[in-house]
Amino acid sequence: MGIDNDKFSMMTEPSSTAESYDALQRCLTRISPWAAAVIDGREEASGAVLLRSHVLATLRLLKGGHKGILLEFLYEAGLIGGFGSAHGARLSLSSADLRHAELHQLGLGRAQLIATILNEADCRGCYLAGANLGGADLIKTNLAGADLTEANLALADLRGANLAGAVLIGAKVTPRQLEQAADVAGVVGV
Repeated sequence: MGIDNDKFSMMTEPSSTAESYDALQRCLTRISPWAAAVIDGREEASGAVLLRSHVLATLRLLKGGHKGILLEFLYEAGLIGGFGSAHGARLSLSSADLRHAELHQLGLGRAQLIATILNEADCRGCYLAGANLGGADLIKTNLAGADLTEANLALADLRGANLAGAVLIGAKVTPRQLEQAADVAGVVGV
């Protein structure tokens, strides 16, 4: 289950959707057994570190929709928290490059997305109740209609974000952060 470091040293931005898709398929094939071992506690902490490195490197290779698929896999596997995760997040996505990710209507309740880079991501209608987005870069992110009930947005950068119709009941967010958002029309709970 080791990672071929030579292949990672040559990674660059994909020039096509086909290259992005191929990178996603390679990643899912490689990390599936490894993820299962981390979840079951059969893998040492060093295995989780290598898994994180592989995921972060792969995210840089993926286009928006493929980033969403990988994030959904990690969430449903219980690796980044969520309601079905008995042990909380087992994989940190801190500093993960999720720019331009297409997460439209994805369910990520209680996900641990601390300090992720979600600039210009499409999170319209996303279910992020209880999610930890503390310190996340959400610059120009589309969160219109997202459910952010009790989400942690402390220190998140919301400059230019679209929060139109978002639900922020019990969310940790300051008036200053909301002033920096591009659209807060119809926000519920503030």
